[in-house]
Amino acid sequence: ISLRYELKPLGFEETRRYLAHRLVAAGRHRASEFFTAGAVEALRYLSHGLPREINVFAAQSMLNAYLEGSDHIETEHVQSAQSAFGFEGVADATRTDPVTARPHGTPAAIKPATEPKASRRAAAKNL
Repeated sequence: ISLRYELKPLGFEETRRYLAHRLVAAGRHRASEFFTAGAVEALRYLSHGLPREINVFAAQSMLNAYLEGSDHIETEHVQSAQSAFGFEGVADATRTDPVTARPHGTPAAIKPATEPKASRRAAAKNL
């Protein structure tokens, strides 16, 4: 027996309720006040409403807020999770970069991780 279900992207209110549910399940009281409305919208936008992506961005956003000593997750914490660490959602990774015609995140070329033999010999002499 097999079952298939396609989860549609969450909207703003669904994202807010999803985050509150996850926080309550983790033991947070007053979870609905933890993420500001701007932070919820930023999470929804960056994650394309996909719960797995919301989890990734929310976790990093909470870490950013903790490091700043903040009691709430603000829009800036979500934006820094995306920009400072280069998080890219699944939906973004499947888009093609118009400049390189490669999927986003695909390296231009993979260089071998070996040094020329002469460099290794010189390094060994210095030991």
